[in-house]
Amino acid sequence: MSILDNAVKMELEGEKLYLDMAEANKDNSLHIIFLALAKDEANHAKILRDKIAGVSADLSADSTTMASVFGDASAFQFAGKKPAQVDIYRSAQEKEKESIALYKKMTAEDASAEALTAFLIGQEEEHFLILDEIVKAVDRPNEWVESAEFGLRDEY
Repeated sequence: MSILDNAVKMELEGEKLYLDMAEANKDNSLHIIFLALAKDEANHAKILRDKIAGVSADLSADSTTMASVFGDASAFQFAGKKPAQVDIYRSAQEKEKESIALYKKMTAEDASAEALTAFLIGQEEEHFLILDEIVKAVDRPNEWVESAEFGLRDEY
């Protein structure tokens, strides 16, 4: 299996993972976030398939951005609702790290794919940051053991 075929497979696995996460979070704000991430992963798979077919890919396609996902602080009203899912979010972060590593390897092996891989690396890094913010919000109640009356804490 070529590195491009492997990348398509990984993007499709990411799409399925995010669709599963969206389904598991139908009752809160994460549903919309995971649907957007799944859409991005499907778009990445299409871009990679276009590369395999020799078709010029449109790298200006809309994607999930930190501003669109976290622009409204009310998205974190769910913060303490499902803390057991934090491990799922962390595993999704690991998948994003794997994607980034694969695209970096692809860049090293095929200099002609540099623009494509730079775009995909940027996308996956942004997904990692989105998931990192979700992990922080969901896991925060588990980290605060002192009284809320005392001490300095980050605003959220």
